[in-house]
Amino acid sequence: MGKAQLRQLVRPVSVKYVTPIINETIAKQRGVSLEFAKKQKIVFQKEVIIVLDFLGFEYEPL
Repeated sequence: MGKAQLRQLVRPVSVKYVTPIINETIAKQRGVSLEFAKKQKIVFQKEVIIVLDFLGFEYEPL
């Protein structure tokens, strides 16, 4: 999933609030720097689940 798609999925939450959470999650899960994570355009499934869970959204496992 792309970062833009994830931001649209959590639309009620401000983009300014969501973007740092997404970047931090990518950095921690992949073991990369925050600067590298900011450049990534793809978010893996486990990272999407972590972000949705953190923001309090419900999701159905595939």
